[in-house]
Amino acid sequence: MHIFMSLTLLAALNLIFIRPSSGMCDTLSFTQPTYAVSVLEEGEVGSCLLEVSATCSTGSDEQSLEDLPIEYSLAPMTEELHGNTFMFETSTGILRNRRPLDHEVASYYELIVRAAISGAGSSAVEAVVQVTVLDINDNAPVILRLGLSDVAEIPELSPIDTFVAHLVVTDADSRLNGAVSCTIDNDKFSMQEVYPGEFNIATAQVLDYEEQAVAHITVTCTDHGDPARSSSTSLPVHILDMNDHAPHI
Repeated sequence: MHIFMSLTLLAALNLIFIRPSSGMCDTLSFTQPTYAVSVLEEGEVGSCLLEVSATCSTGSDEQSLEDLPIEYSLAPMTEELHGNTFMFETSTGILRNRRPLDHEVASYYELIVRAAISGAGSSAVEAVVQVTVLDINDNAPVILRLGLSDVAEIPELSPIDTFVAHLVVTDADSRLNGAVSCTIDNDKFSMQEVYPGEFNIATAQVLDYEEQAVAHITVTCTDHGDPARSSSTSLPVHILDMNDHAPHI
């Protein structure tokens, strides 16, 4: 009888005594204070950009949170600013883009990511995620003519280097992708870059109305990207008749 009661009491004590769980987290922290990634613009929506990870310490041991109900999310202010562009998968810590990234719209983002143990009532910890959006050559040069009309006019017999037109060429891309060179296809005219992205067209020969009343110039501008992109525009030049001939009797 005494032996039976002792065994019963021992079993009860084992039920009451709870050993500390190795799954309890004392200190939660990210594996890095700052994460950084560079991605090409115009990537697919939902691409995996990078993955963050958190760990916890349990006394003297540090263990991965893979077996704990960890949740990742954007911090409230980051969610307000960039929640329509980025998201973190709650259970994996993978950062994905909600829409295509455009270098010309924003080339850099700084996000704050949070990690917390689900349902534990623990405080969230934060880390910084830096996203650099790299430029690809997705824009062709844009050629604009500064003037009152799309037609240039010069008097016939004007001297060489007479001004014909001023062009402004822009390219929304950056660095070599946005650097532009231009050429023309008519050797009666010359083109000179007077400022970065600004070109003057002038006469390279003396033009005669009686020989040609309208000259046509095709301007082609090409950027230095790989692969390169180019644009062309046509500029008509009207040669104005001057009273340079006496009547014949």
